[in-house]
Amino acid sequence: MNNAQELKAHLQDSNKQKLYEEKKKKDKLKKYSVTVSKTISVLASDEYEAEEQARADFDCTDLNCEVHDE
Repeated sequence: MNNAQELKAHLQDSNKQKLYEEKKKKDKLKKYSVTVSKTISVLASDEYEAEEQARADFDCTDLNCEVHDE
């Protein structure tokens, strides 16, 4: 075999190995359900305006998270 054929064969084997390792890694993954919530206070004239203002002012630095197995 020449160097080009050897390199191509090596790359194919390498790619097969990567695919196998990725599949193996995915098989070990568990599915989780995560609930993310945060309560903030806003001043508004109605519920719609309060929701819009809360979305605009949303800061995700101190979120509360709950993780559950599925």
